[in-house]
Amino acid sequence: MKPFSYAAPKSYPEAAALLHEHPLALAKAGGTDLLDLLKEGVLETDEVVGLGQIPFEKGNPNFLPAGMTLAM
Repeated sequence: MKPFSYAAPKSYPEAAALLHEHPLALAKAGGTDLLDLLKEGVLETDEVVGLGQIPFEKGNPNFLPAGMTLAM
């Protein structure tokens, strides 16, 4: 697996800025599938942006948090 940097933004605007600054970055929203694909060499990146630290903002149509349920 190729080494990569990991960023854990605390807000939606911070995450959007990181993804804009690193066009080849991949967003990780809780699951491990992304890490498996990186380990197997299916995907390559130099930056992973973790979205798990961003709090759920009720009513924000631009963001669905990791772990969101249908009841939310």
